[in-house]
Parts: sequence; C-alpha cells; structure tokens
Amino acid sequence: MDRFSWKHINKLKIIKELDYSSFSYNGSVIPQQFYEFFNIGSEDKDIILKKNNKQYQASLKWTKEGTRESSPVIRIWWDKNLSNDL
Repeated sequence: MDRFSWKHINKLKIIKELDYSSFSYNGSVIPQQFYEFFNIGSEDKDIILKKNNKQYQASLKWTKEGTRESSPVIRIWWDKNLSNDL
C-alpha cells in the first residue's frame, strides 16, 4: 500500500490521487518528499498546474499557525476550475 496519494512519475511529472478533501478544499498538503519537485523554499509562491492543454493557477503556501507552529507544512491550493474540470 502506498504511503502517500502523490506519485513521482519522472523529473517533470507527478500525479496526485484526489480524495474528498481535495475536491472540498481545492487543495492538499504536499509531502516533504515532493518539496524538491516544486522547488519549495521558505516563501509562498504561485505556480501553474497543467492538465491536458489547460493551465490552472495554484499557490504553494506554508501553514505555520496554530498547532503547526512547531511542524509547518506546505499546502497547494488550486483554482476551483481545476476541480470542476476533473
């Protein structure tokens, strides 16, 4: 059984298996193993996701508040149109 719903295909492509919360919140936590793929640093940033011939705006944002102060995570949030097009 896979530990994460994220899969590394090659150096230019990864796949995220979507679940209920992905559709409900238009986002997901990115496992640390995939930080290098997204070139994640200490700052939030905007990116483009591609599906077939369409592009979608997305953001990588650190979650540090509340219970995450001692163990922050990066979350990806995407345009709701991506969820609607799936």
